[in-house]
Amino acid sequence: MTEFDELRFSFQEITAEQKLMSLRSEALQRLIIIHGFASLLHQALEQNKVSETNKPDEYKEWVSKILDYTQSLKVLLDAITSPQYREGVGLPELSPYDNLLDAVHDTAQKSNLLLAEALSDETKIIVHSKYPLVLMDEPKFHREIRFHLANSKYVVTLLSWIDNRMFQEEHVISLSTLDDVAIVINRWLLEQRTLKQMQDAYPVPKSSD
Repeated sequence: MTEFDELRFSFQEITAEQKLMSLRSEALQRLIIIHGFASLLHQALEQNKVSETNKPDEYKEWVSKILDYTQSLKVLLDAITSPQYREGVGLPELSPYDNLLDAVHDTAQKSNLLLAEALSDETKIIVHSKYPLVLMDEPKFHREIRFHLANSKYVVTLLSWIDNRMFQEEHVISLSTLDDVAIVINRWLLEQRTLKQMQDAYPVPKSSD
């Protein structure tokens, strides 16, 4: 999930003016951090020597922080100005809901999926968290599914329990609608589709060289 997606989903009910203030505050915080690390680096270079307190590894860390927060700031600026983000691909569907669980439940109900009823039954599905939405069908089948937002898209991750130790990521699916999300969750947790069936139905997009 991008920082902008997280902010937009968290503050979807506030006014446009409040949203702009939130983005401004987030941007200023990043500028302060960038300025701080840049100042440290500038002072160190002005000294033209490596002191006992400032070592090369620290310089690398400062530069890394500057690059990270610069990129983060760029994301926020893109969020304000980019037509892609203003259109909010997929996200208008979420506006009536307080969380992803409610969105999935309502969508499953409209599509007459067994998932709608199962979400209220802990013997079938356990709700681990609402954002990102994490659902488990333990203890019977030991499967897990995670649903979050990334680059204004819906992303579902399929996981399975390995050797009674931990959940292992099996497949990541990028979707464009909540209807598709509900179907994927229903197939993985309730219909118990095999991993191969899921991979065949939702293949990983080929990257263009």
